[in-house]
Amino acid sequence: VRVRFLEEAGIQNPKIPGDVYFQVATTREVSYIKSPLIRISESTIHSITVISSQNAVSEITALEISFTLGEAGNLTPKDKLYLSLDSGYQFPDEYQQGIWMNGESLDILKIRLDYDKKLIEISLDKDYSSLSRFFIQITTTSQFRNPEKDGSVVIGVSSTREPRNIVSPSYQIIPLPMTDIQIQPTVPDGKANFYISEPTITFQTKSSDTHRVKTYYKLNDGEWREYIQAIRLGSGEYLLAYYSAYSDSAKESVHTYQFSVDTQKPILVLPDLPIYTNRNPFLLEINLIESNFQEAIVQSQSITSLVEGKVKAYLNLTEGMNTISVLVIDKAGNESETEISILLDVTNPDFTLLTPAPWMKSIRKTILLSGTVEKEAVLTVNEMVIPNDSGSFRINYTLKPGVNTLAFLAIDRAGNTKKYIVPVTYYPNFFAVMVIGKKTADTSFGT
Repeated sequence: VRVRFLEEAGIQNPKIPGDVYFQVATTREVSYIKSPLIRISESTIHSITVISSQNAVSEITALEISFTLGEAGNLTPKDKLYLSLDSGYQFPDEYQQGIWMNGESLDILKIRLDYDKKLIEISLDKDYSSLSRFFIQITTTSQFRNPEKDGSVVIGVSSTREPRNIVSPSYQIIPLPMTDIQIQPTVPDGKANFYISEPTITFQTKSSDTHRVKTYYKLNDGEWREYIQAIRLGSGEYLLAYYSAYSDSAKESVHTYQFSVDTQKPILVLPDLPIYTNRNPFLLEINLIESNFQEAIVQSQSITSLVEGKVKAYLNLTEGMNTISVLVIDKAGNESETEISILLDVTNPDFTLLTPAPWMKSIRKTILLSGTVEKEAVLTVNEMVIPNDSGSFRINYTLKPGVNTLAFLAIDRAGNTKKYIVPVTYYPNFFAVMVIGKKTADTSFGT
């Protein structure tokens, strides 16, 4: 005899898995005979895989979860799926969107979050046969966040038909990256923590995901830049900020490092040398281009402050040529050294006027000015410059009618002066009458 129990009969297997048997008897053979044991296995969800594409601590979650229903796991619109997340996951304060199933975004009304149990409940709206494959995505839009601690985590999956919570293979929540700064030279090579050679900066990042990690930096108040190659700093003050990140939601704390760099020696802007002066003491002024000035030593005098950007020092000179040593040191230890020649000359310049003679009377409007003067001295007459031809001069000068005061002034390079005043009278209307026999000739000499 063969008896078949068809599915249409509606007889269900026991809910508890285990070994069962049938007993068979007839009215003629009334003793029940047991069948061999039959294994009743539990129908469960299986073949669970989890891909975490954003897997750093506290990073916004991005998960892809796939699984297959069991042999008796067919689902109807009345059924639900359950995703049980690790207790460390942080649920959004107010879920709006971001969970997808089998390529379709799930309506907010189909999602219920149990914040205490860390459970995502998904209501179904159609039939799914047993052994159906599901693909569920929790995207970054949903604003779930990974656990705050790194380590292994799992996800449990179940349904109303297959209530046993099946755990996924474990996957890793990785720590945030850590960035080490490396500087060459390794320590400041100048004084007062200054670098006097341009420092070269590189970063080394410790990361569990080298494909995703990136390092960023900025200098002072500049824009953030991705670190690609070594950074080289010229002279200046810098606050270097840097960090490494997997994403905007997974980055380490910002680190900072202060750099003081001065690779330039102080620049002394000197006057034309030698310097000529008739003053003693003499005030020496040197323009200085240096933002980190510390000290200037001028002929054994220590000067620690600038006046209007200048090194100023009073010097006691001896008559003649003086050689003054100047040493300028900046805070970084850079030095500039030079010698300045200063000629002290307290003698008035040589000046001799050959023409005109004092109180000269002229019937000519133009007269000759001539004489000798010290070479390289500046000579003027009534504030008009007279060319100095290697120690001599010779020019025509136009008079005004009447007495003319010619004020000569010679100034040498040291500032010594010699004045000479010569009065000259010009007669513009001078007439001469010549009588030859009975004839008279009138003429004027005043032009």
